[in-house]
Amino acid sequence: MIIRKVFENGLRLLVEPMQGVHTASVGIYIEGGTSCERDEIWGISHFTEHMLFKGTKTRSARDIAIETDRLGGQINAYTAREYTCFYTRTVGEDLYRGFEILADMVKNSVFDEAGVDIERRVISEEIDMYEDAPEELAVDLLCAGIWEGSSLAIPILGTKESIGKITSGELRSYAARRYTPERIVITAAGDVDFGRLSEAVELAFGGDKPGSLPRGGEDIPYRPGFVCRFKDIEQNHIALALPCVPLGDEGSYPAAVLSCLFGGAMSSRLFQHVREKLGLCYSIYSFTAAHRGAGMLGIYAALSPDAQEKLCDILADELVSLRGGIGEEEFERAREQFRVGAIMGNDSPSARMGALAHGEMIYGRAVESEELLRRIDSMTLGDVERVCRAATDFSRLSMSIVGRCGEEDGELLKKMREKM
Repeated sequence: MIIRKVFENGLRLLVEPMQGVHTASVGIYIEGGTSCERDEIWGISHFTEHMLFKGTKTRSARDIAIETDRLGGQINAYTAREYTCFYTRTVGEDLYRGFEILADMVKNSVFDEAGVDIERRVISEEIDMYEDAPEELAVDLLCAGIWEGSSLAIPILGTKESIGKITSGELRSYAARRYTPERIVITAAGDVDFGRLSEAVELAFGGDKPGSLPRGGEDIPYRPGFVCRFKDIEQNHIALALPCVPLGDEGSYPAAVLSCLFGGAMSSRLFQHVREKLGLCYSIYSFTAAHRGAGMLGIYAALSPDAQEKLCDILADELVSLRGGIGEEEFERAREQFRVGAIMGNDSPSARMGALAHGEMIYGRAVESEELLRRIDSMTLGDVERVCRAATDFSRLSMSIVGRCGEEDGELLKKMREKM
């Protein structure tokens, strides 16, 4: 059973006690993320996330680490497009102490200049790490191309140039404007007592005043095209995209099943044809990415540059075949895989914590586990086919390549469109 409370200042708390578990997870979610960076310095959301671990008015960075380790749990954070999350996982009895540490970080971080300079170097190394990860780079380049001009084209980490400009004062101001109670959703699941956590939340955030920034989204157009990045590496990393349902759309679950049967499982069309039958590559899969105002159906593969033309020819055929029809048996198989994944997630306090936050921030309410399973069970082949028809507008097919490539490889995309 999910218990929900809205505090007078707009902060929302959602708790789902789980029987038979001895651990608990609690997360503080700040609505915004990089989606609010169109008028900000690129990467400031992620930089702020890092700085909250560098010390508060009463705790140093070392104190935060030692206290967390003493609890025997873990504390971490990440920045996404729509939000930033700070979370901890502990045994149930230590959850409230872990939450107090998180709340202190969110409310009382000092953003001192020395810490900013240190973390700037850390983030610079993180950017280099992603530059050396061609799989992630190919997808990021693809997103930057198809959503050019919007916040979705901005790299979550920012760039070395943008983070080099960020000062401690700007970080402090950003947190003051964005980390306000009406933008905060706190969720917890597992061995947790709602009344005790509610009191802790009231003590930490109850006196905070709401902010005044607007919370609207943006219209995000899809721009089909080709982009490449030369790297002298053994394989070419190829990513393809077609526009698909945005975050919160009723077609989100059918889109996930569509991706699963197309390239998201060992029995999927792409895995069986490209890897198992032809042996063209080791890694190939499809995926969906959904954001407010935009979404995509993606395909990723890594293989020898000499084989990429053959791969693109096969992918064109497979996409045409996908649009041509989906079998009842493969639909049932993919839906069952999606269903079992949801059941397995329901057994994890961390997964349920995230699901509570996602439901609240996207739909305005959390979805009970039983309701989620009912939605999956009531999904039909027709639902998936409708999403498929809308997504497979081949004139909007886009491509990125990282590896031994050049602008001339844009002909691959042109040939695929002509064939389709």
